[in-house]
Order: sequence, then structure tokens, then C-alpha cells
Amino acid sequence: MIIESKRWDGALCVLVHKESGLLVHTGEGQMSRGAAFLITGGRAPHKSSSSGFVWCKDHYGNTREFYPGVFNMVWVDSELED
Repeated sequence: MIIESKRWDGALCVLVHKESGLLVHTGEGQMSRGAAFLITGGRAPHKSSSSGFVWCKDHYGNTREFYPGVFNMVWVDSELED
């Protein structure tokens, strides 16, 4: 399932990998500073100066919240209709 969210102005956004532009999917594995995480969702920016958030679980099952840049991801406008 792709990760999508509405940002502060109501526009629908999707989470993508910054370099490739490929969509990020729930359950996708990512590494950060030697730790493994499963991506579970996220929230698009809540104001123009925000980068939004990515939600994930660590190997203990704890839910964590990171800026998308931690995983080299970014929120972009969706081309999908609401």
C-alpha cells in the first residue's frame, strides 16, 4: 500500500524515495544508522516549512517517528485524484 496524506493546504501527497522517485510502500524495510525499520505510514507537512514525518517500527516493535530525510524520502504532490 502506498503512503499518502493531505498536507496543510489540503493537497494529497505521496511519500517517495528522493533519488529514484519510486513510491514508498507500507512494510518496506529501511536502514538508518545501522538499525532496521519497517515503514508503517506517515504524515505530510502540516505547514509550508515542515518536511512531514515517516512512521516506522523497530525490531522490538516500538513505533518511531522520523523526518523523511532520515531515510532519503520526501513528500510530493500526488497525481492521483481524491
